[in-house]
Amino acid sequence: MTNFTHEATQFSIKTCRPMEGGVLVKLDKLKDQTEGGIYIPEIAQDKASTGVVIKVGLPVVNEFGVSTPIPLEEKDKVIFSKFSGQEITFKEDEDTYKIINIKVIFGVIEE
Repeated sequence: MTNFTHEATQFSIKTCRPMEGGVLVKLDKLKDQTEGGIYIPEIAQDKASTGVVIKVGLPVVNEFGVSTPIPLEEKDKVIFSKFSGQEITFKEDEDTYKIINIKVIFGVIEE
């Protein structure tokens, strides 16, 4: 199985800045065990499609030069297309993150 996660172990979350129209999302952890106690192998686990916005990129600028701010804030919980974006890990922790374009974010989960 090919792993598409980019290992950015020499980089820091502090120095990562999403580009225009992008956000950095910390993915929610998936269960690796069923309620009955059976362990689910990593290859059989579904991909995360929810997470928390850690950083918001630059506003989107259209062809007329009009800037539109990204309608998300840090700490927003979002739901997105699970096959979108680029997975990445950082040296600070072992959590998985994704850099995602706002066009594939379906909504904000209000808790």
